[in-house]
This record gives sequence, C-alpha cells and structure tokens, in this order.
Amino acid sequence: MKLDPLEAGRRGYRFYKEKGGCGSASYLSLLSLLKEQVGHPWTTMPDMLMVHAAAGFGGHGTLCGALAGASVIINMVTYGEKRDEYLQNNAIVDRLFWWYAEQDFPTERFDDLSPLPKQIKVKAMSPLCHTSVSKWSLAAGVTDLHDQAKIERCAKVAGEVVYIVTTALNELFDGKWDKS
Repeated sequence: MKLDPLEAGRRGYRFYKEKGGCGSASYLSLLSLLKEQVGHPWTTMPDMLMVHAAAGFGGHGTLCGALAGASVIINMVTYGEKRDEYLQNNAIVDRLFWWYAEQDFPTERFDDLSPLPKQIKVKAMSPLCHTSVSKWSLAAGVTDLHDQAKIERCAKVAGEVVYIVTTALNELFDGKWDKS
C-alpha cells in the first residue's frame, strides 16, 4: 500500500491552519491517510497526540513540530524494520532532519493553496523551530509570529515535511529506499 505524497502534503498544509500548528499538521495528515487506507490499528490513535508540538513544543522553539509529528508516524510504521544493521525508523528520521536543515523554506509545492505564493526562501540550517523561523523571519522582514506570511510559510513547511516523509516511506516499502 502506498500513500499519495501530494495528498499527504496538501493535508499537512491545511491541517497546520485548522488543527493547531505544525505538530498536529504532520501527524494528522499522515494518520488520516493511514486511517482511511489501512484502518485498524490506525483508527485507534488519538487525533490530539501532537498538539503540544506547535511552535517548537509549547512555544519554546525547540524541535520543529512538523518533524516531531512526522517522526511519531515514521516510528510506528517502521518500528522493528531492519534492512541492514540499522533500524529503519532511526535512519528515516535521521535523513529527514538532515534534509530539513539543508532545505530552502518555504518551497513552492503548495503555492496553489496559498494566498501568498512565491515567498522568500531561506535555508533552515537546523531542525530547530526557533532557528528555522527566525532566519526566515529576518530575511522576510516579519516581526510578528502571528503575521500571515509566517503562518503561510510554516503551513508550507508542514506540507513539505509530510510530502518528503510519505515519499521516503513509499520508497522503503517498495524496497527502493537508500539511507545514504
């Protein structure tokens, strides 16, 4: 069974605004697809599990909540999977964090959903919320964390994280994923 990366990412973008931020957005977008396409045991998972991860966990700007919510799903989907000596849940999370730090955010993949397409892009340089958002905010001239431009940026980031995670999970279960 494969999940559609674009649909997952589009849900991530929408859920950022509708469901309480980046942690819920990434977790719920993946979980909702698993509930629909797989059913049990995913239907038993609580929707509110990652609400606390918004704004870097309770507003502290630590780990990006989109990474946290997605990592919970990665762990549950791949736990115990060994393709070599390294557990795949750890390998996928590790690659996700390195990718995030090197990514120019926001991408344009979800600009068709956004009232603010083609925003300024800035490399995150870290998986930390505070670093990622602060670097972008300085470059974009945004001083208010509730500014619509920042909200759009983070919704797109959540969508992109989910897109990348869904692609990696599909590759893993197709036997095409390479941890390098």
